[in-house]
Amino acid sequence: MRHAANRQAANGALCILAMTLVATVAGAAQMTTLEIADMAVEAETIAIGRCVEASSQWIDGNLMTLIRIEVEESLKGMRSEELTVVVPGGIDATRPVPISVTFPGAPVILPDEDVLLFLDHFPAVKTGHQILGFSQGRYSLIEDTSGGRLVTKGRHLSAYGKALEDVKTEIREALAGTDH
Repeated sequence: MRHAANRQAANGALCILAMTLVATVAGAAQMTTLEIADMAVEAETIAIGRCVEASSQWIDGNLMTLIRIEVEESLKGMRSEELTVVVPGGIDATRPVPISVTFPGAPVILPDEDVLLFLDHFPAVKTGHQILGFSQGRYSLIEDTSGGRLVTKGRHLSAYGKALEDVKTEIREALAGTDH
């Protein structure tokens, strides 16, 4: 009888733990949507550039990908010819058993991809930056049929699809009157 009561108490504790984990994960999955103007004000750095290199490395026990961006234009913050963007996950093929780590919703920047990035400093890497709002602060730049550039959420025309010059104007207007 005592054994059955202990098993019932353990099952009850496991149910409470499972519900707590589900509630925690559900709460963590809720992310505030950030608008361009909000990110412009919040970001330390806003840059337009191209991915020229990506490599994975372990940082503080976490596998991360360091993406080198050749900067075409800096709209806010750091003014340099290139910067490093750090995103969670990556591939470590140097181990006896290679390992790949992915994070759902993590930003992805492909080789030779042109991007508009809203960035904050990433303290664990001296010159590193992290994308604001996880993947929300990362936009692809694609060429439209008339040779203009569009800002999209992927490498294809999406529902967002605004002209780059219009987005730059939106950023400048958001920054007008702020101390950037």
